[in-house]
Amino acid sequence: MRSSRSQTSSSVHESKLVLDLVARAEQVARDNAPEVVKELHIRIGALSHVEPTALQRHMEIFMQDPLLANATVIVTKSTDEDAREARGVVLTSINVTGG
Repeated sequence: MRSSRSQTSSSVHESKLVLDLVARAEQVARDNAPEVVKELHIRIGALSHVEPTALQRHMEIFMQDPLLANATVIVTKSTDEDAREARGVVLTSINVTGG
């Protein structure tokens, strides 16, 4: 069982991670001037301690910008422990319409 301090630390880390991902997605979307962002694809590294379902839920909560609000978040977890991003989380692609 995790302590409440551990849970708080984890929640803060996940919130920061999600805010960074959302900001990056917003910037990429604006740079490409789409009408609508349809999908965000995110890959979690094999050695990352981030859970895919938790990340997906957090992303959907924090995506308040109208450009992202209706986008589907697709999260996959890599199994490659030797990958450069094995300990990280990466926004791999954004699918848009229009622009």
